[in-house]
Amino acid sequence: MSKSKTLIIFTILIQLSWAGITFSGNAALRPRFDHKTFGDYPKDGILNSSGDSYILYRGRIRMIADIGEGWFFNAKLSTNAPANYNRLGKGDKLDDSNPDGSGRSSIYFMEMFWGYHKKNTGAWVGIIPVNGINNPGLDIHYYPKLMVNIPWVLYNNNATTGFGGYYVFNNEKINWTLSIDNDVTNYEEPVGSDKISRLDNITVMVDYQFHFDDFSVKPIMLLTIADDDEATPTTAGVQVKIPGISKFSLSGNAYFTSQSNSDAPDGKYEGWLVRGKASRKIGKGTLTFWLDVAEMDWDMEDTHTFTFFWGHYLIPVYSSDFGSVTVRPTFRYLNEAVDGIMDVSLYRFEITTEIKFK
Repeated sequence: MSKSKTLIIFTILIQLSWAGITFSGNAALRPRFDHKTFGDYPKDGILNSSGDSYILYRGRIRMIADIGEGWFFNAKLSTNAPANYNRLGKGDKLDDSNPDGSGRSSIYFMEMFWGYHKKNTGAWVGIIPVNGINNPGLDIHYYPKLMVNIPWVLYNNNATTGFGGYYVFNNEKINWTLSIDNDVTNYEEPVGSDKISRLDNITVMVDYQFHFDDFSVKPIMLLTIADDDEATPTTAGVQVKIPGISKFSLSGNAYFTSQSNSDAPDGKYEGWLVRGKASRKIGKGTLTFWLDVAEMDWDMEDTHTFTFFWGHYLIPVYSSDFGSVTVRPTFRYLNEAVDGIMDVSLYRFEITTEIKFK
């Protein structure tokens, strides 16, 4: 067989093997400076403030396989680090004696799920995406000690393990998720003792969006079911989008969470969070900012108050049919205070340069 025929056959086989599969992804570089102050309560009694400058990087690759009639497989590869970001000069080393700069980041399945989606219904299972950037209810439900500064995005990487799906009712989607938060041994029967039974930790999440002319309202509910000595919080809230004012897109969130099991590791607590968010195109870029105000009462004694501000300006640098490049200067401010105990503030400055490809 001639070389030209071999090449043609090889090319056809490659095209057939990749039919229905698409790849996309992004990579980013983020220089950052953190400045932390401790107010009237120095850390360890001796530290008034601290600062740190460092550079973060990440890469993510997504694969989508569509095999027909709504059936699909999705996967996302990246590093299991906060928001998939790693520090330059850090990483897994081949030997502890090697310099830190020899470290490299390990790759994991950050998402891996399969299922089907059709016009009126859909379902999937695996490591499934659950977007928390616009849903702070996930933050206060899963991270009551942090509450703000997008902990779900940072530490869950916008995903969980379990099942998800939707059902269309009255032309709107009822979205549902069943998250397997912790899988335990369900029963043990020691010699000479009664059987010991335990429940897996699971959380049910449901939301449904209503539209009223230019307004939209989305009630959201999260309920955790677990054993007697585990936390079983219930969180309810609402997300509202309202018509723009002076070309600003406006939205808001309000959530309340409560955990009444006194035998849980952190005891009983209840808290709330309110967010106001706005964005507008200014010049070539888009300005986006939001403010979170939150409070958490632990055992109805220690009250932690949180204030968090996020502001960024997204600047497009290049765009084509194959991807885009953007630059995003960002400022974040976080304050956590307990009356008479602590008053910690974090000022964070960063510039993110990102390339997306498809």
